[in-house]
Amino acid sequence: MGKIRHETKNLIFIAGTTEGASWAQQERPDSESGIPVTDLCVILEENMGRILDFFGLKELREKVTVKMYDSVEEYERHVTEFFGEYFDWMIADTFDGNINLLSYDRCRSTSSHRNMRREDYVKVIVHEFVHISQQCVNDDATGCEWFWEALATNLSGQTYNETALSCTGEQLQNAYSSMADGYAISYTLGKWMLARLPHQKILDYVKNPETLRRDTEEILRSAAGEYSPEV
Repeated sequence: MGKIRHETKNLIFIAGTTEGASWAQQERPDSESGIPVTDLCVILEENMGRILDFFGLKELREKVTVKMYDSVEEYERHVTEFFGEYFDWMIADTFDGNINLLSYDRCRSTSSHRNMRREDYVKVIVHEFVHISQQCVNDDATGCEWFWEALATNLSGQTYNETALSCTGEQLQNAYSSMADGYAISYTLGKWMLARLPHQKILDYVKNPETLRRDTEEILRSAAGEYSPEV
């Protein structure tokens, strides 16, 4: 499959020609499945400064490569190489230091994302850039996956149903990937942390994951006791 390439000041965007070429060449999409690559780049560039500033970063070390997959099977092979297995809900990642994601149309072909809106898709890309930025500070996510998703969901503007924090710190640290409501719990915890904790404290957790692992039980206990989600 041929590829198209669109480059900006901070991004290198690579997409398959099946959908990508028409997106890159149009000012506006001509169908529900079309989102111009140029529009995606503009939106991501507009959010970069805010996110970099949150992590105390002045600029990127290098341009971020965004790889858009036009084949679910090809993306599944990519995920399996790094994660070991693929699930239907997986549509984007930063496993290799790049932003990898399924095209909007392919996302909507999966059962987990068949009702995805364009604005939801754009937030997925911003979500992945939050991960890229956090990796630049400290890429140790062991036992902290919940925290990475807490920041990414909230800083990207995604919304999940806030949920009761009924899990344990042990589950958060060691069984997060198997928790059916993991993202909702992360979103709820992240909303609490951003509202209650000083920014410097959160940044310390980003820089020092070992401190976060030590404090996870306390964070969970405090959030569960002080914060009542609107459910």
